Amino acid sequence: MKKLFFLAFVAFAAAACSDDKEMPSPDTFVTVDFENVPASMLAGPTSYGDNCYEVMYKDGEPFIAWTDPASGLSIGIQLGLSWGASEETHEMTNGATFPSNWNIRSNPADKSGDWWHSYQNQCSVYNTASTDSANTEAGHSGSNFIVAYESTYLGKAGECTLPEGTEKTFVDMWVCNTSYDYGNITIGNAYCTPLKESNGWFKLVVRGYRAGADEPVAEDEIYLADYRSTAGFCLDKWTYFDLTNIKQQPVNRIDFHFEGSDTGDFGLNTPAYVCIDDIRLVK
Repeated sequence: MKKLFFLAFVAFAAAACSDDKEMPSPDTFVTVDFENVPASMLAGPTSYGDNCYEVMYKDGEPFIAWTDPASGLSIGIQLGLSWGASEETHEMTNGATFPSNWNIRSNPADKSGDWWHSYQNQCSVYNTASTDSANTEAGHSGSNFIVAYESTYLGKAGECTLPEGTEKTFVDMWVCNTSYDYGNITIGNAYCTPLKESNGWFKLVVRGYRAGADEPVAEDEIYLADYRSTAGFCLDKWTYFDLTNIKQQPVNRIDFHFEGSDTGDFGLNTPAYVCIDDIRLVK
């Protein structure tokens, strides 16, 4: 009997040690919080993000791409034929992920009416937890974050990529609506019907791709607004987003797509933007 008890104890202890080894420690992860993006690369000089467009090549340096030194994760503006262009160029209308620190409380005092939820304020996060006009705590942690934009007309999405041939496990991130989206979802404009009036919805779909692959291996989604029930909502603060399916395997890149109930002849009417911060990967 004592021998059986001893063997059972040894088996239990071995299993416990094995579980301890499999449990990730905090230093297993790297979090991309975008706080080390140079100020010159942040969307500007206004919350329209003038430096994300080709026209800025004439008068200033545009934002094209940035790579996080700790993780190797890159964000940037895709190369393509933007609306009405005759040759390929880096321009936000081709789909982009770009850094920003604008928030709803940093709007200039001379702006009124619907300016705060127009395309002129497309780089601002609608984060009601940010308490001042100096962009303090605009992001989930710190001031900086990224805005992901999908050109649903051109069929090109903003993305986050790792170096060619490398793969890592994307674990989770934090998301929040832009001011542009929040206003058009809740108030509407000439092109958008308020989703609350139509029992509508709007969601972000993140897709993960293995190195060299054109088709996603997994995807996860989160609703940015959903008025299909009496408990309807539109995100107005940073919200946790667990990449439940994508984190089941390492991937080389993720991209950002949008779906919604308010669609027309040219696709989605709701602006295809979202703010993202604190992307966590396994080292």
